[in-house]
Amino acid sequence: MQTNVTPAALPKNSLRHALSPLRVGLGCLCLAYMASLKASAETQWFASVWIVLLVWLMSTIWRDRTTRPGYEVVRNAMIFLSLAMSLRYLIWRGTETLPIQLGLAAAIAGILLFAAECYGFLVNALRHLPNLRKTQRAALPLPADPSLLPVVDVYIPTYNEDPELVRSTLIAATQMRYPANKLCVYVLDDGGTASMLADTDSLRAAAAKDRSNKIRRLAAQFGAIYLTREKNEHAKAGNLNAALTQTSGAFIVILDCDHLPAEDFIEKTLGFFLADHLLFVVQTPHYFVNPDPVERNLATCHHSPSENDMFYNAIQPGLDAWGATFFCGSAAMLRRSVLDDIGGFLQQTVTEDVETTLRAFTKGYTTAYLNLPLISGLHPETFSGFIQQRARWGQG
Repeated sequence: MQTNVTPAALPKNSLRHALSPLRVGLGCLCLAYMASLKASAETQWFASVWIVLLVWLMSTIWRDRTTRPGYEVVRNAMIFLSLAMSLRYLIWRGTETLPIQLGLAAAIAGILLFAAECYGFLVNALRHLPNLRKTQRAALPLPADPSLLPVVDVYIPTYNEDPELVRSTLIAATQMRYPANKLCVYVLDDGGTASMLADTDSLRAAAAKDRSNKIRRLAAQFGAIYLTREKNEHAKAGNLNAALTQTSGAFIVILDCDHLPAEDFIEKTLGFFLADHLLFVVQTPHYFVNPDPVERNLATCHHSPSENDMFYNAIQPGLDAWGATFFCGSAAMLRRSVLDDIGGFLQQTVTEDVETTLRAFTKGYTTAYLNLPLISGLHPETFSGFIQQRARWGQG
């Protein structure tokens, strides 16, 4: 069921709000009963036809209209039937196909394969759970008195990106609607560190110095502050942590240097923090204006939802119903006091965003997801860049 959640209603018992124990118990009992029923070939065909029909309904009647009445019922029915069919298969595998009578080696191999299939079913079931219910939050207005508003820092980390790309983001970031005396925009240039400028390769050092000077001039032109550090340690997390020691805003907006924010980004996200002092991060979707290399090469971008759409329009709202949505590295606002409490951005993995969120959860802090596109970004342009991005996520 779709719900509207105000910032004041950030749930402390998110699991209880997402699924009551009674609903879970009844659902599991019905699932087990349906999966264990003996069925004829005609019944199997009947069930298959209904599943195909549900898929067709979801892809036509509710296509691009997921708020239309009936969508949630059909989607949850599809999830239930999918789990029932998978569980039915496991029951058949466990009761009729294990090679117990064919010798010790065959029995061990068969049981190991069956155990792997059981593990796959469990993972699949856990992936379905967040989609049983989604939250849809609405932003709160900010106080009318500007003196009550906190200072907000905007971090734009960059490494080797084209200065013109950084320029576009700088313009958008400095034009966000917020009192000028309480908005500080910082360019965190990891391509202009002291170690890079002193590179033993004179060509690399000259290129780094030239780019650093361009970024400095851009920052000065648009009223932003240029920051760098001594060494390129711990990648993006290290860059952000270095900025934390040089800034003091109560809240931090993080934007990748190819993510242009809407002018009302702060207005839409800050109200959540003023309503809940335990809130650590408000994440917004990464909205990309260009197809990724795979979508472009296969020509699927005009008639098939993207991987990004699935994550930010389905998975993240579902996780939010469980109080488990997480920071995604950009297009988000964070509370500085929480970062101070957990020791800054964590640096043990290359996905510092998820790692940092998990640490905040262990301290009792909460997160929120605002499913409203407030940035305009770019996918990697090349296939090698796309693979490098996915490899980093996988390693994290």
